Amino acid sequence: MKQRVMKIPQYIIATALLLVLAGLTKAQTPTTELKFLQALEQSEYDAAHAMFSEDVAAQLSRDQLQQIWNSLPAQAGEYHGHGPARVEPSETGRLVVFRLDFATVDLDARINVNEAGRIDGFWIVPAVEPESEAAVETSNKPAERELLVNDELPALLTLPEGDGHFPAVVLVHGSGPGDRDQTLGPNKPFRDLAHGLAKHGIASLRYDKRTRVAPESLPAAFTVEHEVLADARAAIDLLQSHDAINPEQIYAAGLSLGGLLAPRIGQSRPDLAGLVLLAAPARGIEVIVPEQLRYISGLDGEITDIEAAQLAQIEAQAAAVADYDDPDSAEPGLLGVPQSYLLDLRDYDPVATAQSLQLRMLILQGGRDYQVTVADDFSRWQQAFGPNERVELKQYPNLNHLFMAGEGMAKPAEYMMDGGGFSAQAIEDIAAWINKTKN
Repeated sequence: MKQRVMKIPQYIIATALLLVLAGLTKAQTPTTELKFLQALEQSEYDAAHAMFSEDVAAQLSRDQLQQIWNSLPAQAGEYHGHGPARVEPSETGRLVVFRLDFATVDLDARINVNEAGRIDGFWIVPAVEPESEAAVETSNKPAERELLVNDELPALLTLPEGDGHFPAVVLVHGSGPGDRDQTLGPNKPFRDLAHGLAKHGIASLRYDKRTRVAPESLPAAFTVEHEVLADARAAIDLLQSHDAINPEQIYAAGLSLGGLLAPRIGQSRPDLAGLVLLAAPARGIEVIVPEQLRYISGLDGEITDIEAAQLAQIEAQAAAVADYDDPDSAEPGLLGVPQSYLLDLRDYDPVATAQSLQLRMLILQGGRDYQVTVADDFSRWQQAFGPNERVELKQYPNLNHLFMAGEGMAKPAEYMMDGGGFSAQAIEDIAAWINKTKN
């Protein structure tokens, strides 16, 4: 892994670069994958698009493919080429991954080819080094049961010791096609959180996100309802029907985008016992994304002409979100995200929605978080709910966006290094808040 500063915000990666463009089936040899990647590198977008399966070609136009590929250097720096192909295990066949070498951060291009030789899966994610199961800590690991959310999303139910009837938490992802652990680099905050809560007598359910395992199910003009909300409700239903869980003590806990959408989950599920908002934005992504890019561009003390041009491009795309008027538009907008998705979020006020609820809420914020900030986001939650007997707010001065400890100005490179895990103090605070009203 590179030791250079990673100048690409995870939130931006998650909302645009991680748009899953198609589903996964069986792959053949890397030949087709390599030809596809080389076509993109040589700006031969017609040739690259012609390699898609019929379903993918219908979902992703040639111009959209070009826009997404061309947006990468604006966020990750100059492109230097790709590394050799590697093959990763897949339940549905072979998955081929190429490491993409950019000036400020490495990314992974993940490509699948079906038995007919057509590309039916392509997405770009933060680079992650392959890890073996032996490297995962197994000592004192709580009992876990494999389940399916909505009959298709692999999930793990983590159970404390005891006879059951536990309070339980559904863990709702941040943006992008995250796995059940919300893995980023060597860090697995949802796994840490699940195991930590189990030590306090609290069960949890975490699952692979739809954009990771069933992207073909998303319509071209998808919204957060398709990407996040429907599956979160299905996870709640699954817990309510499980004989080890107290159906009257189920909570939804969302990180980043999941925290932003937690009030919408609560709006549709007033039967929840409460909501936990972790690093929850209080503003639209069309505001937050340019701010993040400005912050990262200035970490070295200067903004170069190239970075200034990149910022201008992103700011122009962000400003255009105000003019969107078609909720059914699949046209790419800010960073290639469908306008339908951006419009859905633009017209949603998380703070006002939270104020309309009667649910208990716990809102937690890291003081070193540059993606969702104390000054511009957490302060809005404080103004809306402090003091309020049903809402508790906590700030942790030394924690970043993933609730990992650090010092000084937060940098994106932290996410790709071992951060020591999700804060034990934050886990204790979440558990204490839940156990206040445990039946």
